[in-house]
Amino acid sequence: MLKKAAFLIIFITFLFNLEGETEKIGLSLSGGGARGLAHIGVLKVIDELGLEIDYITGTSMGAVIGSLYATGYSGQEIEDIIIEHFDWNLLLFDEVDRQDYYIGEKRWGNYYNISFLIDDNLSLSLPQGLISGNKLINQLFQLLYPYNHIEDFNRLPIPFACVATDLLTGETVILDSGSLHEAVRASISIPSVFAPFDFEGRLLIDGGIRMNLPSSLARDMGADYVIGVKVTSELRERERLTNPISVLDQTINIASRDRTMQQIDYCSLLIKPELDGLRMMDFDRIYELIAAGEQAAREFIPELKKLTENQREIEREKPDILLEKIMLSDIRVEGNRHLSASKIREYTKLHSDTHLSGKEINDGTTAAYHSNLFEQVYPVIRKDEEDKYELVIKVKEKERGKFGINLRYNDRDDLILEGVIEMRNYIGNNSNLMIGASVGGEREFLVDYVKNFGREWGVYFRIFPYINEHTLYFYNEEQEKIASSNSLEYGGVLGVGAFALNRFIVEPYLYTCKKQLYRDIAETYESSSFFSSGIGIKFYYETLDELVLPMRGNQYLMKYSYADENLMSDYTYNRFYSRYQHLFPYHRNQSLRLQFEYGSYLDDDPIDFDPFYVGGFESFLGMYPYERSAPIVKILTLANRVNLARNIYLDLQFNVANAGTSDHWQLDGDTIYGGGIKLGYKSIIGPLRGGLGINKEGKVLTYISLGYDFDSFEFSRR
Repeated sequence: MLKKAAFLIIFITFLFNLEGETEKIGLSLSGGGARGLAHIGVLKVIDELGLEIDYITGTSMGAVIGSLYATGYSGQEIEDIIIEHFDWNLLLFDEVDRQDYYIGEKRWGNYYNISFLIDDNLSLSLPQGLISGNKLINQLFQLLYPYNHIEDFNRLPIPFACVATDLLTGETVILDSGSLHEAVRASISIPSVFAPFDFEGRLLIDGGIRMNLPSSLARDMGADYVIGVKVTSELRERERLTNPISVLDQTINIASRDRTMQQIDYCSLLIKPELDGLRMMDFDRIYELIAAGEQAAREFIPELKKLTENQREIEREKPDILLEKIMLSDIRVEGNRHLSASKIREYTKLHSDTHLSGKEINDGTTAAYHSNLFEQVYPVIRKDEEDKYELVIKVKEKERGKFGINLRYNDRDDLILEGVIEMRNYIGNNSNLMIGASVGGEREFLVDYVKNFGREWGVYFRIFPYINEHTLYFYNEEQEKIASSNSLEYGGVLGVGAFALNRFIVEPYLYTCKKQLYRDIAETYESSSFFSSGIGIKFYYETLDELVLPMRGNQYLMKYSYADENLMSDYTYNRFYSRYQHLFPYHRNQSLRLQFEYGSYLDDDPIDFDPFYVGGFESFLGMYPYERSAPIVKILTLANRVNLARNIYLDLQFNVANAGTSDHWQLDGDTIYGGGIKLGYKSIIGPLRGGLGINKEGKVLTYISLGYDFDSFEFSRR
């Protein structure tokens, strides 16, 4: 009798537990680039219904969205983050606001159509990807900061795993432990777009190559019912393969299509948002993408409601999260080759035995990235054996050498092909050697060597030998060409300067130069050659957000030199040149640009062999390049700049100038007026610009400038 009672109790208990058993629900989010933002709309519907997810898996963009949801962000919060805090131009292309670069780096940007890396064996190579992904991984660190110390992703608020592909073996790599933001960065490494990611000794690329919809992984984690969200595009027709991005997307889809079809079999419910016409790089269409995901999820509300009704409240162990500020017991550096760990810590300005927030840590690694020495530099927080927090700064240094090629064209010098070899820290630490050569409308060879003592502020010395030849054209009053001359100049500059933060440089210098004019020399010159040696000082200040088409900031350049005919110079003279421009943003996409140039010999009897020039696209609309020359010039430019679209700019410009031999400031009969319109486009191969100018007589001139058409070595010159 006792045995029967015991059996009855056990049986009733079994039935009770069976009735209370609910299915474990998994959510699997596919990759798809910008199309993956549709996942947010699905999550918003899930939240609205109160459906609790037990497991999340994701690939590529699905890993980004899935990791945020797994760490406690709601669908609406993820939408707000993506809209308010994700600047996709900065995140995906690692663009650094020019204002954030140190002043010594501002001249040495990547102003080339194409560049090759030079490794320590002096071999040329191309980067492994267009984008290093540094800004993205640092943004992920900050967003996922509270769980940065948790190495087992099953201990997150919702257990999570994502997928990558081993580039060397082709194997599918399941990432369910380690550092969360590193795992997500590895999963999103789109081949040839993002550089492969080195994670725990394996070189990883986008998980979509092997498992773009990781629904079987959700089953392996314990899910009984899997909701799959597929946002990948279907295979395109021939006429829709119109650019490299569409070809790349097609290639990934072909590679993963059969495996994706197999993964669909593991889905209990498959949500496929209608995304026709929306591409993997359409990050500017966020609202459409999210709305498409929400609409698709609402079509399955009956099924989702049923899951919700049958679901019991999930009790999960709440992991310890990082406090807003934590005490760091140690700061270590991993991955450095040429730079010392102490120097890298100095770049971050981070110190152990102090309380730091996730944002402060992120700001530190971002500051190091602005040094332009790293492909990647990002933080990881770990617990040591004593349960104390240590910060690991992971770095991937840039190759110390680079060879850049720039093809540019303008209506002053015609076509110019430039090549620049840049060698950092080869001749002394904290040094830069640049060797440049150009052929075509301007012929030049130069060497610019700078050795710095200090990082944010300090002193330096410069050695700058050069030889330059270009053609000058001369015009009559009807703006017709009447003569041309070749101008040959060679010499050198030896300077010792000081710099401070990302703001200004001042450099006293010694110089020597020989200048010759030959072939059809203009009659206004008494001599065909000019030799000068002397002393000078240069000053440079800049806060521009961009060099070629800025929308805000200031720039000031000043150069003064003195030569004495009794000390290795043909003449005694003072030469002064300054240029100031300021951009006042007064609307979301409009700025007022004010620029003033002043050149003078500061003497009653100025030297006219080495004059200042007026005219051209950068100087004066309404005059040809170098059309007017004089020993004393003043040029005022006033323009309204409008950012018409993402990379398109329009200027309406007015100019007024005086050019002559007397340093007067009033408007008179010698005053020149002009103006016009400029249109600029920032393309992947450099700026493309054109314009129309008109003078006071009503003559219309055209201008064109293609590529990085400016003098990168302007400050280095005398």
